[in-house]
Amino acid sequence: MCLEIHGTGPGHASNLEMRLPYGPDVKEATHEVLSEVASSSRVRILACIERGVAHPDAIAHELQLSRTAVDPHLTALVRIGILRRHPVPSQGNKPRIHFLFTDVGPKLLEDLEAAVETHRLRLRTAAHSETEALEAEFLRGGINEDELRQRRSRLQEKWKDVFGLRSASR
Repeated sequence: MCLEIHGTGPGHASNLEMRLPYGPDVKEATHEVLSEVASSSRVRILACIERGVAHPDAIAHELQLSRTAVDPHLTALVRIGILRRHPVPSQGNKPRIHFLFTDVGPKLLEDLEAAVETHRLRLRTAAHSETEALEAEFLRGGINEDELRQRRSRLQEKWKDVFGLRSASR
């Protein structure tokens, strides 16, 4: 379930819709947020906005994408509350719409980065613990050197995708 906000006040484009993950199903909301930011194009778009490139045409030009490719990404980032539309007066009747971070958008990105770093630390700790336990078993005489090599190789194979390891043999 999502909360829909429509605003027309300062800082809002008319009929602005923001769908915030809101409701009892935290897993569903988490999945929605992660799926909306888990795109290399969206990461690149957010980097443009961090550098002050805020108009969709300028973002498209900088990223060598079409405007029609950029627009859905911007809409998705607005929908989950990371970005907001910001009208900028122009020479015509219609203001140019720029995209800026919401007040809480950068904090969400920081929280996601911290969660990923915590997860990586847990994985490193688990891999290190398994390796230490294997080596302790060898030192106690529970396994021989050939078994140590075989099991160490299996551990390296197990963790290679997590740590980007190449096939290794010790």
